[in-house]
Amino acid sequence: MKNHQLVAVMYMVLSMLSYQISASFAKQLIATLDPLTVTILRLCFATILVAVMFRSWKIISKLKELKWRDLLCYSAALCCMNILFYTSLGKLPQGIAVGLEFIG
Repeated sequence: MKNHQLVAVMYMVLSMLSYQISASFAKQLIATLDPLTVTILRLCFATILVAVMFRSWKIISKLKELKWRDLLCYSAALCCMNILFYTSLGKLPQGIAVGLEFIG
């Protein structure tokens, strides 16, 4: 049981680190690209990482049971949130923008 808790904490720390690192890269990209392009790049990269980490090709047979409407609504909300976040990075200091998004 203890090993599972350690793995969960490590995943949480890895998630927070990757979020902050990607926000730093995004801040640099905002100078040359528009927020929509940065959002598309980030979401595509995250999709590739999740597909590889969870071996998504092994669950293709279960996709019929997937609630596509819920997934698409969640994806649209995530996309809008990221577009607004990267738009704010162009106008606010990074620490304030990331802090406001992190606390919701």
